[in-house]
Amino acid sequence: MNAFYIILIILFLITVISRYIIFEKADEHGWKSLIPVYGFAITCRITGKPAWWAILLLIPAANIIVVIRIMLLLSVCFGKKEGFAVGLLLFPFLFLPILAGSSYIGKAGIKTK
Repeated sequence: MNAFYIILIILFLITVISRYIIFEKADEHGWKSLIPVYGFAITCRITGKPAWWAILLLIPAANIIVVIRIMLLLSVCFGKKEGFAVGLLLFPFLFLPILAGSSYIGKAGIKTK
């Protein structure tokens, strides 16, 4: 059982570090990714959606749709195809480091620089 918990902790750390890097690349403070609902509000802002979408996480069924939509937009913001969002949803510990290694293009894929 100890090995199982060690693997879970490693996967969790990979996810947290990747989100931190993603926030930094999007010109946000990385520490904001560590606060659960606030981090999602900032993720909404990174993708070009209003931060109040984080409130929709509290509504059953709507939260699923919002998370899928934000992951779609996040993958586009980093120059990935929409299909990449499926990986972000199912295997974030694998796809978030890939996203963290990509360049931030801008909100909803619009170049900012």
